[in-house]
This record gives sequence, C-alpha cells and structure tokens, in this order.
Amino acid sequence: MNHSYPLSLKEAGVEEIGQESVDVDKLFTIQPDVVIQKAPMSDAVQIKSTIINQIAPVVNLAYDGTWREHFTQIASVIDREKEAQQWLEQYEQKASSLRDSLRKYIGKETVIVVGIGEIGYCLYGMRNMGAVMYDDLRMEVPKSIQNIAHIKEVTLEEIMEINADRIILTLYRSHKRLPSVKKVTQHLQQLNQDHRWQSLKAVKNKQLYGLYDTNHLYTSYNAYSHNLLLDKLSEFFVK
Repeated sequence: MNHSYPLSLKEAGVEEIGQESVDVDKLFTIQPDVVIQKAPMSDAVQIKSTIINQIAPVVNLAYDGTWREHFTQIASVIDREKEAQQWLEQYEQKASSLRDSLRKYIGKETVIVVGIGEIGYCLYGMRNMGAVMYDDLRMEVPKSIQNIAHIKEVTLEEIMEINADRIILTLYRSHKRLPSVKKVTQHLQQLNQDHRWQSLKAVKNKQLYGLYDTNHLYTSYNAYSHNLLLDKLSEFFVK
C-alpha cells in the first residue's frame, strides 16, 4: 500500500514493505505465509515475483479481473469465502437502493470524473470509479467515456466537448506521482479564471463535486474504496 492510498494501517499491525515496489529484504524478514499481489506486468516485476515466490507462495490478481473477482479470490486464500459473500450481498443491496434514489434525483443527467494531475487533466473511464458509477449504479455514460478503459489524459477542450451535467473533481497520478496541494490549488484557480471552464453546464449550474483532498481513497479499484464511494455519491447527489 503506497502513499496514494491515504490510510494508515500501522495500528492494525500492517508492515510497510515498499512504495512503488516491494522491498524483498524486508519481506524476507517478515516471512509471510502467502503473498497476494497484482499480476506482474513487466519483465522486471516478473523477475522480482520469482524471487518473492522463494520466500512464500504467491497469489496473483489478474489486472483484467473484476474487483469482485479479486475480492473473492483473496477471501478464498484466507478462508473467508462465507464472509465475503455476505459482504457482497450487502453491497449489492446498498447499490440497488442508491440506484433507485439516483434515478429520482438526477435521472438521465451525465456525470464524469475529471482528474487533476501534476501536469494537466484526465478523464476516468469505465474501471475504478466508473465500475461503481456506470456499472453498479447505471448512471448515464457519455459516449466518449465508454471508450476509456481506465484513464485518458485530456485537454480542457475535450472536457468541453462532453459538457457533462455534473463533474466530480479528483486527483490522478501523472509522471508517477500525485500532484501537490499547491499544484492542485493552482489548477483550480486557473480553471476558475478560464472562460471555457466557466461555460460548462456543470460549472454554471454549480454541479461540481470535490474529491481532490482524498488522494486515491475513492478512485482505487477494490471493495473497500467502492463501498466508500457509494456513500460519497449518496452524499453528493441524494438530497
């Protein structure tokens, strides 16, 4: 877990074993029973994964797997299948209830997620937050968002072309780092002074929602973040 995820689990006895990559020496010292990781995406990570496998059995979570598949796979490894199934059932009930409320309060209005990076902007697509908004809650999806699997770096002009009814502003990692508070503030000030931004429906109608002070708490692709996002979307859109 790196600093992009703004939660500290030290109180729960969780040991940090690296930020962008695993500290193999520290992992060897800890001697875990099993290692659960994202499936290797490069040769360098594959080599390190082979080394890790000599310390403990490795379970890989496939990148193209859904968050539900990841959740149940982890539950199976730690012998918590029953609890995981109960949690998923509760999540589905919660999502269903919110879906009905959203139909009442925002109807067919479009909602997009714009990420503010160290340099420039991005649009979040069908994965991560989109998996909750567009799949679980069946919110209206602009056509251009349907073609974005994860994120796409965009210009302000491309955001203007969509001209969504509502915009959620959050962060994204550009150049392998999250933007500083100072940089986010600068971007927001620049947007507020730009007549193109001011012409957007969401801006004119005061339908902007901020998630830029939470790092990747809501934008990560996991059960915990998605459950929190349901609560946040309810707070944003259900009066």
